[in-house]
Amino acid sequence: MEEVEKFLERLYKLANELENLGREFSDIYRLYDGSDFENQSYLASDKLYNSILAVTHEMASTIGFMGADIKTLTDFINFRKIFNGLSDKDIETIIDNPAINLNKKHNLAKKLTNGNIKLLFVKIQTIQQLWNKMFDNKKYQQVRKTFSTTIQSTEKME
Repeated sequence: MEEVEKFLERLYKLANELENLGREFSDIYRLYDGSDFENQSYLASDKLYNSILAVTHEMASTIGFMGADIKTLTDFINFRKIFNGLSDKDIETIIDNPAINLNKKHNLAKKLTNGNIKLLFVKIQTIQQLWNKMFDNKKYQQVRKTFSTTIQSTEKME
């Protein structure tokens, strides 16, 4: 099992524990509810209840969202490592633009297949299939933006 998968598994267990803790002690604020002093009821039923909710349910939800982001980011890094000979813009073109113009096809063929156009189509199909499998048919740009809007290609496609 990959390290990140172990990490996420443990992280999700922690989120489940927080949810269970929240359910088990959701009524604890009632022990402090009453009218022994001014604002006691407000402090117990509003402040205490919301604090318990925040530290259990809200934290568990945050863990879930961040866990998904970590998985997407590590999958993205692994995908880019596989196709490290291509620029970010090249990958975006292959994934997001199924109708690649002839000039770009020639440039990609030079990079990927030493100019072999027939082999290029196989490579493009492989890249697209792996991407769609890993990222549920989402656009490249959409996935990339989920974790950073600052990644910019330093290379320009010829």
